[in-house]
Amino acid sequence: MFSSFTNSWKLTKSSFAILMSEKKLLIIPFISTIVLIGIMAVFAVPFFLASGITAESTSEEGMNFLGYVVLFFYYMVSYTIVIFFNSILVDMVLKKISGLNASFSESTGVVLSKIVSILGYAFIASTVGVILSVIRDKGGLLGKIFAFFGGMAWNLATFFVVPILVTQNIGPIQAIKKSGGLFKSTWGEQVVGNFTIGGATVLLMIPIMIVTTAIIVAGAAVDSLLIIILGAALMVVSLIVISLVSSVLSIIYQTILYKFATDKTVPVGFDPTILQNAFRAKRRLI
Repeated sequence: MFSSFTNSWKLTKSSFAILMSEKKLLIIPFISTIVLIGIMAVFAVPFFLASGITAESTSEEGMNFLGYVVLFFYYMVSYTIVIFFNSILVDMVLKKISGLNASFSESTGVVLSKIVSILGYAFIASTVGVILSVIRDKGGLLGKIFAFFGGMAWNLATFFVVPILVTQNIGPIQAIKKSGGLFKSTWGEQVVGNFTIGGATVLLMIPIMIVTTAIIVAGAAVDSLLIIILGAALMVVSLIVISLVSSVLSIIYQTILYKFATDKTVPVGFDPTILQNAFRAKRRLI
């Protein structure tokens, strides 16, 4: 177990080295986040109207039909944006590890040529998301448990969908099948290091929250609005930066694993032994 976490940490550090050599990759999730905030603002009104118009028929068990319709369209738009920008990031990373120039405009052109498949995958993901929401809202405790594990299974099965859509001329259904088959046949149910980046992110956020909260409290103690504002601003900016770095590292990590899985290509700076040990082959029951 310790060896597995060690390999995962080394892969994460190598992914971070790629990010440091191509810092412009951070711009992509930043743009995506801004767009998503705008989408949330736009859909706030439809959600409010749907809940207001149907308040009498909406119970503690969750939204009614109209609410889920609005939720579906929100998912559809949001997933399209996320998949689109993640695809650009994947293409840029693939170019970088292949020794090519990682151009935002060129990668955007590549992704635009896949827009039909991206929209199809966003539609499927939105449908799954709404179905899981209905099960979670209407199914009681068992529904919540099923929705949780169902969402986890969906995330595992679609782990490689975006890289597949970027690199192969196939539709979303075929990409989902390939992603599930690739994950299952190559490494089984576990990819060592799935939570490494997330764990590192949390560990970085904790001291930042403690320090910035202390600054805000100190500002309040001395009745200084300026110190309070500076502490709050430092907290927000730090958390945003860490979140952006974490999201890019996750995509780089995912892309490296996909590239190694499909053609055994080992990027410069990566130890092939570590890549091989980063996975756990599926154990046969018989």
